[in-house]
Amino acid sequence: MPEKSSVPRFAFFGTDAFSVGVLEALAARGLPPALVVTAPDRPAGRGLALTEPAAKVWAKARGVALLQPEKLDEAFAAALASAGPWDCFAVASYGKIVPRSVLEVPRCGSLNVHPSLLPRHRGAAPIEATVLADERETGVTVILMDEKMDHGPILGRAGISFDEWPTRPEIEAKLATVGGELLAELLPKWIAGKIEATPQDESAATYTKKLERQDGDLSLAKTEREKFLRVQAMSPWPSAFFTVEHGGKMVRVKVTAARWDAENQRCVFGRVTPEGHGEMDYASFQNGFLK
Repeated sequence: MPEKSSVPRFAFFGTDAFSVGVLEALAARGLPPALVVTAPDRPAGRGLALTEPAAKVWAKARGVALLQPEKLDEAFAAALASAGPWDCFAVASYGKIVPRSVLEVPRCGSLNVHPSLLPRHRGAAPIEATVLADERETGVTVILMDEKMDHGPILGRAGISFDEWPTRPEIEAKLATVGGELLAELLPKWIAGKIEATPQDESAATYTKKLERQDGDLSLAKTEREKFLRVQAMSPWPSAFFTVEHGGKMVRVKVTAARWDAENQRCVFGRVTPEGHGEMDYASFQNGFLK
């Protein structure tokens, strides 16, 4: 168990909007990190402009120290150690596997905020898997990290529920806030040695895979409910889509908004974007684009 400590000093590893949601919740509880470790700037968008990750933007705006390593190698681990001492590291949607040499730098190990109720939905796409399985009772888990993906013992869970599924960014934002609040509650207790971690039930573990563009294909849905779930889970990327014949060729049409019609048990499209065209409401698509 960790030894007692009065003031947590930790580094935060994260990259995207989920990471920022966790950071915001931590800061709101008076627990900002001493350092943010995030991915290097990458080309993004149609113009492939060099773009800063969301966690970097957050750190710069608040004057928090920042590192953007290309590799989490022994040299990086040594640099982190020299910047210590560290009570703990916190990881949330960082995007890279963190090796043992880095995980073991802080005296109390490294904690991860995962957006599912582990051991269910380990891996790269837990939110999408939860939506596709229509599990409206979901939540977040904080674990003590080891070298295996989402495998370490559990410090705590927090559950949330949805009457109906919003789009993935809305789900992600809610889970990030709940996850950050849970981490803020557990982190000081863990460092002070007031809680213990409980091993996961390996017999209950399920796994998810990284999304690919074809995962949004609505022809994969066997029912109207599955079609709706795929639209919500795949927003905004890779996005749900269907194909139609137009002008003598097959055109991919993204579905950007939909709702579930519970009375008629059907998925109702609201907004679509035909390939090579702007976004439009579905009625305009049917009555104009397809005519």
